[in-house]
Amino acid sequence: MKAASAVIVAEAVASPTPRRKFVALAGFLVVFTASGYAAASIGHGLPVVFVARAVAVSAMVFPGLSGSLFLVVLGQYVFMLDTLSRFHDGIVAALRGGGVDPLFTPLLILVVFGAGGVAGLFTIAHAVRRALETTRSATFAFLMSLIVGALRAPVLEVSMRLAEAGQSWTTALPRFGLAALLGAAGILAVDRYAGVLEY
Repeated sequence: MKAASAVIVAEAVASPTPRRKFVALAGFLVVFTASGYAAASIGHGLPVVFVARAVAVSAMVFPGLSGSLFLVVLGQYVFMLDTLSRFHDGIVAALRGGGVDPLFTPLLILVVFGAGGVAGLFTIAHAVRRALETTRSATFAFLMSLIVGALRAPVLEVSMRLAEAGQSWTTALPRFGLAALLGAAGILAVDRYAGVLEY
């Protein structure tokens, strides 16, 4: 799906000038590198959660990107899902008379996550919106490279899950390939008939 989004965004880029090529290459290298090392190196501390959410919220003004993809790249997606699950389990336990102590840690993480989103709206998202207004083609070139570079993150995640399950890409490729094709077709169809991106 994200590869299809990159194709759509590429259509918004005017002629590939040297500046736009440089911006695209820089964006690709940064995100491709981060996709390989962020999850294992930056951990899940509260400052990391805050910054990850602030970055992810910028996807609201970036056509073709999703906040979840940024969270995957930064290694926080599964962690936040687990946090939500622990918070839910804590609520259930509290309602059954088990006390509220198990709720404190996941609640704190969720509050920091939400605060990061608010901060991101007034900083990163604002900067992205400004960039789209002033240097539209260069920003779209950068955006396209982000999408392509970020594809490494879900591939690594799937590879890890397959290894844990004792499977290989050879056996999993047909179903993942079909899912990818269906997703790409959906994205292209929406753009074609609903006009998601207005250039």
